[in-house]
Amino acid sequence: MEISDSPGHLMLLKLLQREEDLSNRRISGKETRLDTLRREMKLFRYWKVYGQILRKKTDNRGITRCIQELRMKGVCFDLSKEPRNGKRIRMKSSSVEIKWKPATWCSRYFITVGLVLASALVLPLCKLMICS
Repeated sequence: MEISDSPGHLMLLKLLQREEDLSNRRISGKETRLDTLRREMKLFRYWKVYGQILRKKTDNRGITRCIQELRMKGVCFDLSKEPRNGKRIRMKSSSVEIKWKPATWCSRYFITVGLVLASALVLPLCKLMICS
C-alpha cells in the first residue's frame, strides 16, 4: 500500500514538505543577512545570526530525515512520530554533586582574573603615591 492510498500519511508528507520548504527559505534569508553583517563588520550580530542558522539547519535535518523515513516506510510509518533535531537531552541526576573547580574556572577567566588582580595592586599604589 502506497502513501497516496492513505490520506493521513499523504497529509503528513505534504505538511512536512511544506515545513521543510519554509525552513529552507528562512535559512536562505538568514544567510543573506549573515553576508550583509559580515560586510558591515557587526560581529556580535554576526555570531548571533550564525547561531540561529545552525539551529535552523539542525531542525531542518530532522524534518528531512522524517520525510525520507516516511517515503521509505510508506503506510507502515508511525503518524505520531515527531521530527527530532539530533540533539539529545541529557538530564543530570540529582545524586551527582556539583563541584566547584577553581583551576578550570581560573583558566577560563584568566584575563579577567589578571585584570582584577592588577587593578587591586595599582589602586593602592596610586593612592600611596598621591598621599605621600
